[in-house]
Amino acid sequence: MLETTSLLPNGLSVEAARAEAARTYELDRAHVFHSWSAQAEISPMTIVASEGCHVWDGDGNRLLDFSSMLVNTNIGHQHPKVVAAIAEQAAKLCTVAPQHANDARSEAARLIAERTPGELNKVFFTNGGADAVEHAVRMARLHTGRYKVLARYRSYHGGTETAINLTGDPRRWPNDHGNAGVVHFSGPFLYRSQFHATTEAEESERALAHLENLIRMEGPSTIAAIILESIPGTAGIMVPPAGYLAGVRALCDEYGIV
Repeated sequence: MLETTSLLPNGLSVEAARAEAARTYELDRAHVFHSWSAQAEISPMTIVASEGCHVWDGDGNRLLDFSSMLVNTNIGHQHPKVVAAIAEQAAKLCTVAPQHANDARSEAARLIAERTPGELNKVFFTNGGADAVEHAVRMARLHTGRYKVLARYRSYHGGTETAINLTGDPRRWPNDHGNAGVVHFSGPFLYRSQFHATTEAEESERALAHLENLIRMEGPSTIAAIILESIPGTAGIMVPPAGYLAGVRALCDEYGIV
């Protein structure tokens, strides 16, 4: 969707936005290093404003944000309740060291614990996804006394050292030296089946058989954890067939794998 407006949500005129965007782009190309990109080959779009499900580029064009920025603005940009909550918290306390108790963090933990199953009542807050993955793997290795971690091909787990080795797409290759204790496996995806399946049920059954065979061949006593996106996203939205995730859970239970 492309629509040019005369005034942006942030109050800037199109002319002012263009001038600001030109300066922004100049500074970006001079000083900003973009992830997963050949720097000389990219020409990043400049975003100057956002509202609801739309963003505005440096030319004042209003664009429908089908990607939800990085698939995370699921209630839209600049939601007034979110903006108000951020402003309220910033006025009260911008940051707090991890060794202290804090009302916002305690309440967030309570809300999460309300929604987690069983006795999952403790929350360890991290700075982001890759950070969470690094800590989860470290915990699994300490808990089990084992080192190997199984991860799916066509997955994405982050850009830090362990997380990038766990990642199952080719972006890991320059950093994957085969010594991180990671073993990859193929997951179910009937549209591009690795298992010559013709139905979702066959795909699930054969993917689970493949995973169990891998566990046995690698040695269950050497495997600390299996890390798995419930629905892989970065390499394609691959919704698992019915029963697959439950089957992985059952294999972990059987072989003592986190």
